[in-house]
Amino acid sequence: MVALVVDSCDLTTGQVLSVTCRGAAEVVPPDRARAVRKLTRYLGPEEGWPVRFSASLDDPAARLVRCVPERPPVVRDLSW
Repeated sequence: MVALVVDSCDLTTGQVLSVTCRGAAEVVPPDRARAVRKLTRYLGPEEGWPVRFSASLDDPAARLVRCVPERPPVVRDLSW
């Protein structure tokens, strides 16, 4: 059983948002196409990525941890 929490906090507005997911963890080989899609959203085109990101995509020893939720993620607004 694992729990994954992603949150954001904007100190200027007081907005605090949190997403929590609980479930089983699976260690899996990376899916290169999926990783490229996701990383491109944050890092731009692959040819401009730092080596630490691009090198791991072709490393046969690389692994990812996937959370298989036991129920849908919970979104909370913890703003003040």
